[in-house]
Amino acid sequence: MKPVHVIEPYFFLLATIIIVMNGCGTSYTVSPSQGKGDYSYSDLNSEFLEKEVMIELHDGRQMQANQIWFEADTVSWTESTSGGHYRIAAGDVTRISRRNHLLGGLEGLGGGLVADAALLAVVSSSPQHEFPVAGFFALLGLPPLAAVLGAVGGHRYEYGFPVDSTNARQR
Repeated sequence: MKPVHVIEPYFFLLATIIIVMNGCGTSYTVSPSQGKGDYSYSDLNSEFLEKEVMIELHDGRQMQANQIWFEADTVSWTESTSGGHYRIAAGDVTRISRRNHLLGGLEGLGGGLVADAALLAVVSSSPQHEFPVAGFFALLGLPPLAAVLGAVGGHRYEYGFPVDSTNARQR
């Protein structure tokens, strides 16, 4: 019986790519008033100041937006691509998301370093010490690649608007 010596470095590369492209994210709930969710409308007014976000509506439409402003029962914004101004009932918003590409790059770098350490541990513990090619690949390839992929995907922040009697209209 022939023993298994080394897990292929391509497995770690593939795993890193899948994890980084899936991205990391943080989710929050939003309510019209303080104390009912992670964020209130007034919190979002300061959170989204000068930020580019994606707004998803209940009818499935998505728009890149900036200059977002929440009031008691409405939300207004400027669409990034056309410059058009919108104002709708706040209950028609399903989700708002934004990405932080710097944080995504740092998370990707961290994931690449973890995959790198795992690969080096497996390779260095193999009976034949197949370190030169696999170790060189791991040291130089995984962390920078994972950082680039993480930066491209970015860390995703999602702000969900649960449908309840205080923020939904009749449909």
